[in-house]
Amino acid sequence: MVMKRKQLHDGTHLTLSERKIIQAGVENNSTKADIARTIGKDATTAAKKIRRHRELKPRNTFNSPFICAKMKSCAKKPCIKKCGIHEEPKCSCRDKSPGACNKCPDGQKRRIDKYFYNAVNADKKYQQDLVDFREGITNKKNIIPFSTLNKVQAIRVLAAFPHFIQA
Repeated sequence: MVMKRKQLHDGTHLTLSERKIIQAGVENNSTKADIARTIGKDATTAAKKIRRHRELKPRNTFNSPFICAKMKSCAKKPCIKKCGIHEEPKCSCRDKSPGACNKCPDGQKRRIDKYFYNAVNADKKYQQDLVDFREGITNKKNIIPFSTLNKVQAIRVLAAFPHFIQA
């Protein structure tokens, strides 16, 4: 009788190669569902990873500090402050699927804030988050009470350590 060895890793964490597949999907303008299907995960997982690890590149505000989707039809020109009918411009790549602007066909033309997903940086950030979370829990002297964490920090701790949640 052969005993099967217990799997050391349950496969819930994304590897660097899976993150590179996500980056390639973003660059090819694939949907989040297609990206998730490729790596064998749920579409919400791909969406969360893209949203959590994308990096903001703010627009150049030198000549136009405010840009508005209604700029062409607006009677108040030039825009020097946000008015009552101001509306931020929308981008199909940035605001919908895939959620980042890597190799976006309209990326150079649009003067809006852009988000970029980089697999290597995402993996480094994730590894650092794991170290930070584990240090906070194992180091008894510097434990921060859970009640003092803000909502985002609390969600990240719970996501990293689901076994601490009691039913």
